[in-house]
Amino acid sequence: MQIEIDKILFSRRSTYSLQITEDARLIIKVPLYTDEKEINRIVNKHKRWITKKITLAKLINQRVKKYKFKEGEMLMYLGNPYRLCFIQNQSELIVFDNKFNISSEYSSTAKNIIINWYKARAREIFTERVEHYSKLYNFRFRKIKLSSALKKWGSCSTNGDINLTWRLVMAPLDVIDYVVVHELVHLKIKNHSKEFWKMVANILPDYQIQKAWLKENEPLLRIT
Repeated sequence: MQIEIDKILFSRRSTYSLQITEDARLIIKVPLYTDEKEINRIVNKHKRWITKKITLAKLINQRVKKYKFKEGEMLMYLGNPYRLCFIQNQSELIVFDNKFNISSEYSSTAKNIIINWYKARAREIFTERVEHYSKLYNFRFRKIKLSSALKKWGSCSTNGDINLTWRLVMAPLDVIDYVVVHELVHLKIKNHSKEFWKMVANILPDYQIQKAWLKENEPLLRIT
């Protein structure tokens, strides 16, 4: 496999780093005055790793669900697919009744309507789950924030904010719980040490199943 470098970034740094972007591009960051010969040496040294990561990124992109928001399309919610329907003479903008029923008058803006609906449901569900585990295990958080991250499911800020991507509302509730617990445990343990994973496992003994689900089905949760 011929490796192409998409971008080389020179900066006042002492070491180099390699990055494979989501669209399978290679970015290299190197110290100032690093010559072409040294850059090629770095690429050759890590050729196997680079090839593996680029191939994986391309496979993931091929599997990404391309949502078009057309009549009859299946959209995910809490781990299950539901049909998108456009309904004539429906007074409400959107009604969820084992289907996503959108007023046909607004079919051209279905994407925004669905995303806003997801965000509203996400805030309700995430708040309930965070509060549930916080009360059970004495976690103290400051507030819950929604993000629009594509792959970073959650994060925990130093001031105690829990950040969760609204896209998680498309995943099963058990998976949402795993991400919630993951971030709540970070309130007490900032790293991913054995102690961290032990605490996660004490709360969710089957967390590895949910973690694997996310890794396998991540492309289904992308709406761009």
